Amino acid sequence: MSSTNRGSNRRTDDAYMTPPWCVRRLLGVWRPNGRSGILVEPAVGTGNIVRTIGTEPFAWLTYDIREVEPIGEMHVTGDFLLVGSHGTDAEAVVTNPPFSLAEEFIRHSRSCFPSAELVFLLRLAFLASAARLPLWCDVGTPDVWVLPNRPSFTGKGTDSADYGWFHWPVGRRIHGEVAVLAETPRRERAP
Repeated sequence: MSSTNRGSNRRTDDAYMTPPWCVRRLLGVWRPNGRSGILVEPAVGTGNIVRTIGTEPFAWLTYDIREVEPIGEMHVTGDFLLVGSHGTDAEAVVTNPPFSLAEEFIRHSRSCFPSAELVFLLRLAFLASAARLPLWCDVGTPDVWVLPNRPSFTGKGTDSADYGWFHWPVGRRIHGEVAVLAETPRRERAP
């Protein structure tokens, strides 16, 4: 059982930073293709996704609702859901969005960056909701790369939910694939 109960004591703005090991697992199955060289992180927080994927040879467009240290070439302080693409043709949007706004982040990402892959770290339960059927119809069914180890977003024990990287390639499709990523040794997962 998890020692983290995120349901009762939420962090301000759902600020749960992505553990770098989760991004390293993603990079075992997915890498940006280098088409445009521009990647987007709409909830950059402390920048763990950007730092782990790297800033070379990519240019990053990052957003955060809070005042954070800018990471990458272009940073916008403000609500990603209220802004546009700034005329950017991105090749991928990679993020761990606030879970309560995940659907809105997916839809807004697809709207702002129609030719970008979408790669989101989400709870696996995100798949199981009749309320999200319109999302799957509109945006398509993602590939899901399951993390076999539960992340710790607080450094105080693992989360109580299972997670995976959800990947929407460019274009809408009906069927996605599911794969389980490699296990991460405990020493690599330690905060």
